[in-house]
Amino acid sequence: MINGSGSKRLLALLSHTKGGSISTETLFRIFHEKTRQIEALLQSCGCEGRSVNGKLYYLVSQHSRVVLGMKLCSLGVEISKVAEFLTWGDFEMFVARVAEACGYEVIHDFRLKNPRLQVDVICSKGEFGIAFDCKHWKRDSISALRPAARAQERRVARIKSSGKLPQIDLLVPALVGLHENTPRMVGRVPVVPVHTLNEFLTNAAYFAEDCELYRPDEWN
Repeated sequence: MINGSGSKRLLALLSHTKGGSISTETLFRIFHEKTRQIEALLQSCGCEGRSVNGKLYYLVSQHSRVVLGMKLCSLGVEISKVAEFLTWGDFEMFVARVAEACGYEVIHDFRLKNPRLQVDVICSKGEFGIAFDCKHWKRDSISALRPAARAQERRVARIKSSGKLPQIDLLVPALVGLHENTPRMVGRVPVVPVHTLNEFLTNAAYFAEDCELYRPDEWN
């Protein structure tokens, strides 16, 4: 079974596919007799096989890496361990896919032209939404988080005042961090360690009343 291959070997798939491909030679070196099963896993993630100079490679797009990361989580690999092997761009898409798996509607890379701004991930259930700024950095001090939290608050206020997301009545600004250890609040902005992302998404609506600041009638 694939799940008997061990977390470290499964994570090696993500490590060896950052360049966009992995050879069957490398797969055999890592997985030995389970190589065929791993090839099937890669194919199920949309990875295509290509022969180059007699060697077979699997081409692995960013989308495929994120799907692979989600599948590794389903096989029991810790979400924080998976996230460590994702690039900055992968990490944003990974957060979006986790939100979708938790039943949210998701917009990845939301942008406004006037005022000009960008938000990594916006996810919503009914009238409740969360705007995530995804931090792949290793800085987790309050001095680093405080300006990031303030900036996310301003983005959320501008999004709501723009009227571009009229279906969302309450939009909560949040930071999700790759290297955060403990959930915390910076002002009214939740800082979410990636290993607690599922739990946060499941329970986020319950603390919505603590975020009244972000209702649109307070921005007019």
